[in-house]
Amino acid sequence: MNKLKLQTHHYLAIAWAVISLAGAVFIFSASYIELIVAGASMYSLAIKQLVLFFAGFVVLILIYKKKKIAYALLKNTSKFQFYFTIVCLFIVIIPVIFKGILPAGIIAINNRNGAHSVIPLIVFDFQPLEYFKITMILYFAYMMSRTKRLHTFAYLRNVCIAILIGAIFIFLEPDTGGFLIIVIVLLNLIVINGEHIKVLFKAGGYLFLGAMALAIPTIIMMFTMDSTGSNYKFARILSWVNPAPYIEGISMNMVNSLTAVSNGGLLGSGFMNSIQKSGYLYGKYTDFIFVIIVEEWGVIGGVVVIGMLLAIAVLCYRIGSTASDRFGQIYCYGFALLIIVQSGVNIGGVTGVIPMTGVTLPFISSGMNSYIFLTMGLFFVIIIDLDSQRKKRIDNERSNSLFM
Repeated sequence: MNKLKLQTHHYLAIAWAVISLAGAVFIFSASYIELIVAGASMYSLAIKQLVLFFAGFVVLILIYKKKKIAYALLKNTSKFQFYFTIVCLFIVIIPVIFKGILPAGIIAINNRNGAHSVIPLIVFDFQPLEYFKITMILYFAYMMSRTKRLHTFAYLRNVCIAILIGAIFIFLEPDTGGFLIIVIVLLNLIVINGEHIKVLFKAGGYLFLGAMALAIPTIIMMFTMDSTGSNYKFARILSWVNPAPYIEGISMNMVNSLTAVSNGGLLGSGFMNSIQKSGYLYGKYTDFIFVIIVEEWGVIGGVVVIGMLLAIAVLCYRIGSTASDRFGQIYCYGFALLIIVQSGVNIGGVTGVIPMTGVTLPFISSGMNSYIFLTMGLFFVIIIDLDSQRKKRIDNERSNSLFM
């Protein structure tokens, strides 16, 4: 009897399942006290995560059954998905553009925590940024996998400009963390694409000028007072450099975050025994869930979580290295980069290494948009590997038939 030989995509699917289920456990522990106080079920957020996981598992089974159709659909809809998210990002910032014209009630519809970042739907609030992180990689991979004669500087520049338009919309929401992730991933995609060195230098020069153009209004906003006579953005940077003067205000969450890490030590205080989640830490099951994990499971638990995220990135990179075409290769490399960059920005922010930007921890933080679209992006990697394996099998069968 032949044993099932596990392929890289099987290991990636297993890694996704493990980190998703672990995330549900972490979310339960981080959220149950707040939910009880609010009069809700202590299991509600964990159940929500599990429902999303099992829905994803059903989709994964369908992908394995219809692998050929799935790959064709993925590649043929890449441009459409990208342009769809660009339109959605523009819709999101309409209240920002027409702030002094539209009624206050309309402007407040898609405002979440001070940023215009969602499109309210019946089922959930759709956040285009999370989808754009995936579609911008898809678009870059699709455009750069076309005929080589098109790979001139002008061609690369136009592709990058299209992506940067989306990044600017994200910047205007404003979402600094999302903008930062998009730009870092784009810069790395340009290098990964392996264009001629002159093209890289030209692209780098244009991106530098673009960054400077964005930096000027950013600096102006940093030093401009709002209607209350305060400057939140500038104070946020100062509080990162020196939290002490802001300990009763903007720095309180960061101080509580570092306290949670300190409480955890090497082995942690034990499952469900976090102190900081008991009303001290804001965003305990979303942006700051990593420090709750460290407080309860210790540095060892934090290292394990980082190891799981790195394992997913490495598996995606490995699939990209064996992809049957350039589209699959660039996309897999780009998605691996996204996981590393977003994880780094989140963990760096909540531990005080970099200023806090409000970014979720992939597959673990509670957040429907983040989980759904990162899972979608990971499934795209699996689809690419399934197609690569299918093509290799066909080539082997053809080779064998020649010698029969």
